[in-house]
Amino acid sequence: MTYPLLLLAMLVVQAEPPPEPGPAGPAFVEPEVGMSTTIFTVKGRRWSGELTVVTPSYVELSLEGEDGVRIKRESIRRVLAPSLAEPEVPFGELRSGPGPDVRVVQVDGRVHRAFLLREDASTLGLALPDGTTIDVPQGEVVAVIHLYQPRRPADVRQRYLEAPSALLPEGGSVTFGLTELAHLTAVLGIGPYFTLSAGTLLPVGYASDYGGNGQVALRGGYRLGESWSLAAGVHASFTESGRTTGFLSATATYSRPSLDVTLHAGPTFPGLGLLGDLPSFGDVGVAACATLRINRTALLVSETWISTSTGDLLTLAAVRFQVRRAILDAGAGATASHPFLWLGITMEAWP
Repeated sequence: MTYPLLLLAMLVVQAEPPPEPGPAGPAFVEPEVGMSTTIFTVKGRRWSGELTVVTPSYVELSLEGEDGVRIKRESIRRVLAPSLAEPEVPFGELRSGPGPDVRVVQVDGRVHRAFLLREDASTLGLALPDGTTIDVPQGEVVAVIHLYQPRRPADVRQRYLEAPSALLPEGGSVTFGLTELAHLTAVLGIGPYFTLSAGTLLPVGYASDYGGNGQVALRGGYRLGESWSLAAGVHASFTESGRTTGFLSATATYSRPSLDVTLHAGPTFPGLGLLGDLPSFGDVGVAACATLRINRTALLVSETWISTSTGDLLTLAAVRFQVRRAILDAGAGATASHPFLWLGITMEAWP
């Protein structure tokens, strides 16, 4: 009787379907409140958002731009680890190849970073980083995340309202700025330590009461540790009459994650005398500047110029908004006798 019973037990065990592989490695996690993730249900649906409620019987997920969704626990197939659910990759890490750069997660927890060669009802064709190609059955695939690299946001710390910072732009970057709908500037990053810039009043060649109405400059800078940066520059200003003047500048910046303070000495910006109704302000000034971050997209910016020849003051203050590749400034300025509004926009055109 022993052998028939053993044989029957073996048949029963073999007849049971193998259990679906459970979470393996870091690919799948238990849901937690505050987690940004992607949930896959047993019916094949996919929900991405932030977990706001987690209970033994259900979870609630907030969806961007939509009402939240409640998912029963028995309906959840997998909860993807937040790092894998995120489609953005750091700047410079998106790869080009024979197909889209994707992240593929399988039901057993394996994760492939590969190029997607083809996709049909039965299989995925992938090219792995070592050049080999594999076919993954669709039934073994939990998620295919198409990776992308968002364009880098404009750096709000490289320039105040008119005065420069000692934090120089990256090599190869191109930035355009327009203040008071009259002063146009362009800045080109040259390697890690130099920038070339040019600015003029619009219309080009306009001769203000101030005198100088155009500038070109070559600046070099170096970062000292995490907080301090120093920069120096050679500038040339010109007028429609053909007068050209050379200047030197020096800039020191102390920077923290939410605060930047700068002291700059050098030529003033074209149109300063006309803007502040100070034709005698002179060609050279000292500027004290600061930015204070309010939240992720807004900052307070202040800038005060002191004339080295007359002692006159010109003060600017604005709220700065960071909108992807653009920086918008809206505020006001004043001299001892002349208040005015201030508007500015900066666009990072490349990369």
